[in-house]
This record gives sequence, C-alpha cells and structure tokens, in this order.
Amino acid sequence: MNQLKPSLVLCFITLTTGMFATSYSQAKSISLPAPVKVRAKSCQEKRLKLTWKKVKGASGYQIYQYKAKVKKFVKTASVGEKTLLWKSAKTSKKQTFKIRAYKKKGSKKTYSPFSYEVTAIPYKKMAKKVNAGRVKVSRSSVSLSSYEEKKVSAQVKPSHHAGNKKAKVYDKTIRWSSTNPSVAKVD
Repeated sequence: MNQLKPSLVLCFITLTTGMFATSYSQAKSISLPAPVKVRAKSCQEKRLKLTWKKVKGASGYQIYQYKAKVKKFVKTASVGEKTLLWKSAKTSKKQTFKIRAYKKKGSKKTYSPFSYEVTAIPYKKMAKKVNAGRVKVSRSSVSLSSYEEKKVSAQVKPSHHAGNKKAKVYDKTIRWSSTNPSVAKVD
C-alpha cells in the first residue's frame, strides 16, 4: 500500500504542470483586434485628418501610408494610446492609409491586424470634388441562414464638410468585406 502513494503523487504533479503550461500558452497568445471606424477627411489646407475608435488594451497605434514610388505601405507615424487623431503632412494628392494597434510588454510589442484602408484627398471649402462623407445602405442589418444569399445596395454621399451642396464624390468605390470570412463571405 505504501508503494501506491508515491506514484499517485507523481501523477498529480504531472497533471498540474500540464494544466499550468496550457493556461500560460493561452494567456501568451492574446491578441488585439484591428482598429475600426477609421476615417480620413480633409482638414485645414492641404492636410488630412485620420480618426479611429480606441482599441481596448492598446499601448499605441502605428499609421501606415501607401507610397506609390515603392508600391507598398510605409510606417508614417506612431502615436500613444490616448491619441485617436492624427494629421498628415501637407499634400495636394490622394492619400491612402491603414492603422494597426500595438501592446507593449517590456521590450516586446504585439501587433493587431491592420485596419481596412482609407483614402482621401485634401480640398478647399466649396470644392467641386470632395471625399465621401457617408455610405447610405439599403439595410442596416441582415440575418442569414446557412448557404443563404441576400443583396444589399449602397450609395456614397459627399462629405458635409465641403460646404458645397452640389459637390460630387471623387471616388465612389465601395469596398465590401467580412469581419469573419469563415462565417460569412461578402463580394
């Protein structure tokens, strides 16, 4: 009977160690969601203003801008956790941006996926061509069953900041996407 006790204790220690390792690896793989409600709009003369919704747990944000010369996105700025607004350098051309959040722990950084891309052009008040201000969608929500399809239509409306009621949107392209393509695909 004395011989069984050591083996039971040894087995118990192995199981406890295994559970600890599992919970530690799960805690280590916690990730940040991509920033949402990212907006780019004209502000001041020849500048763009980027805004986004705060990501819970983020230590800061990195702003990437598309550079046509190198044909890729390049990090333009890094801002702190309390900054949810950034203004571009002066420009007169169309600019495309995307943002990602990061969490800093010691000397290591964990990054979120990138936000969707936003594009805008700077313009003066009363301009004839302006950025999109909002998208008017035919349905605000859609419920689907497995393998079911539904159509949703959308219209791009000009920005109210233009000051010109007859202004036209310079780019009416709508990007459709799904936050979880394994659940629902959008085209």
